[in-house]
Amino acid sequence: MTQFEFKIDAKELTTKLEQNGRIIKDKQLKHIHESITEILHTKAVDNAPVDKGTLKKTSHVNYLDKLHSEVVFPVPYAVFMEFGTGVYVDEDGRSLGATGQPIRPKTKQALAWTSGGGRPTSPEGWHEAVASGRGHVVSSVLGSHPTMFMRKALEWVRANLRIVIDEAVRTMPK
Repeated sequence: MTQFEFKIDAKELTTKLEQNGRIIKDKQLKHIHESITEILHTKAVDNAPVDKGTLKKTSHVNYLDKLHSEVVFPVPYAVFMEFGTGVYVDEDGRSLGATGQPIRPKTKQALAWTSGGGRPTSPEGWHEAVASGRGHVVSSVLGSHPTMFMRKALEWVRANLRIVIDEAVRTMPK
């Protein structure tokens, strides 16, 4: 499961809003936080890669307290989609323990997979899958490029924060 925590520094946000002539109450601050979090979640889902759509469909937001939330992508591969794998792991992924090396089998002589569904259960099935072009057997793979779907969403929200906050204030319940 991959979780991206999102916290708002209430003092900093309140100070910035007051500098722009706005006095914000706690209830309004909570609404602004929820608006920002929902936009962050929507942007992340929009940016997420799609194969079967599971990554997007299972994502959700947890509100942990008034100004602390997390955007959650509960599928185990979300972290690999964000940071990449193998030689394509970015610097942030390496900080999580990835090596930046090609992916090699740990206990077998080769990596094997099929495209188009169904996994052969016998050596003959594998030979047939490879011959038909559906099966792939290799000694290593370079990995997958990072999609940075969550970081792109966060960058968008940061770059458009004034617009996002203005919209949240405009739609705030009275």
